[in-house]
Amino acid sequence: MNGLIDRRVVVVDDHQLLSESLALALSVQGYDVRRVPVPAHSGAPAALVTAILRVRPRVVLLDLELGAFGTGTG
Repeated sequence: MNGLIDRRVVVVDDHQLLSESLALALSVQGYDVRRVPVPAHSGAPAALVTAILRVRPRVVLLDLELGAFGTGTG
């Protein structure tokens, strides 16, 4: 891999302000940052994983407490 693909980061967090702040800070440092929205209901873990994999990130910053969705550990 090379270029921006090596620096692609996905941020998964249910707090919009935090995820936007992380994305901005990482972008300023030259990372290709994508934010993946957390589904509103807890019955869609496969949809969340699919959305993350679709972006093909090198790194995933995952909030372990995703509010109404549940935890990022299960």
